[in-house]
Amino acid sequence: MKKGIECFAGANTSCGFVSGFDGIFTYSKKTFFIKGAPGTGKSSLMRRIMERQKSLGHAVSAFHCSSDPDSLDGVIDETISGAIIDATAPHTYDPPYPGATGAILGMGDFLDERALYENRKEIQKINLEMKKAFHAACQYLKSAGDIECANEEKEDMRLAEELSGEILKDIPRKTGYGAQRTFFLDAYAHKGKVSYLNTFDRAEIISVPSQFPSRIDVLLRLIAQKARAMGQDVILFPSPVRPDKISHAYLADLPLLITSEKVEGAGKIYDAYPETAPYRPGDKALFDALTEKASAAMAQAKRLHDELEEVYIPRMDFSRLIECESRVIRAFDELR
Repeated sequence: MKKGIECFAGANTSCGFVSGFDGIFTYSKKTFFIKGAPGTGKSSLMRRIMERQKSLGHAVSAFHCSSDPDSLDGVIDETISGAIIDATAPHTYDPPYPGATGAILGMGDFLDERALYENRKEIQKINLEMKKAFHAACQYLKSAGDIECANEEKEDMRLAEELSGEILKDIPRKTGYGAQRTFFLDAYAHKGKVSYLNTFDRAEIISVPSQFPSRIDVLLRLIAQKARAMGQDVILFPSPVRPDKISHAYLADLPLLITSEKVEGAGKIYDAYPETAPYRPGDKALFDALTEKASAAMAQAKRLHDELEEVYIPRMDFSRLIECESRVIRAFDELR
């Protein structure tokens, strides 16, 4: 049985918002898609469901919001393969098979639409300013990615082949071909860079330290390819600065995390990629300044989102949420 993990289902990156939400509902027996607005209790509902399923002894994965890591964007009960996600912008989704494997929770039905219409200009103005802030954050991350790209070194393909074989030599082979999903373990939020690497058991981590994810991107992709051929399910975690480059790979069934970060006390550490000249003079300070600017823009977006919540909260009938919660619980109990 898979362990529950903590990560982001999507993140603001140098390429804009990159979503991996399809990796939640595609592989779940039943998924609830929440439709609502800021301040309507989406995260609180998911947290209550999560805590309830944990109290039953189930393995539960929590997907945090990259704009506000204290809030949830999704939950998977790994034990029963049931999920619930925030399916509103910027990660708008609908059930691919309505009624069969997915259902919509319409929290917007509990809003006072007449009162909100009176506040439409304020809502539109805040949303526009928020989009500008997110755009600025992504542009700063793009510039930071350019700095990293200018300093990267080409990966040794032969070393990647040898090291991937060494890492996977004791991995059990299963029937079939493993699935692959993509989420984010790191994101730049309103309070700086946030990582859930420390939520993994250190004994289940293999550390291959490298300052630049690009140095071991080929290694991690090779590990994923070989592991899937052995029937192992894989989760890839890209870099939020360069989402085309993989920073971590997770073999979910074992479980085993291979990371480009230096992790003291990791189960194994391979110092295979020594940095000869990590950054050109002045580039590290420039990279840090750009990512700090990205976080500052995210902080502005968070303040605007809070303003939007203040508009919606008084116009929401929270007593109706018990209907949604009961519906999810009934469906999850039927999956047992």
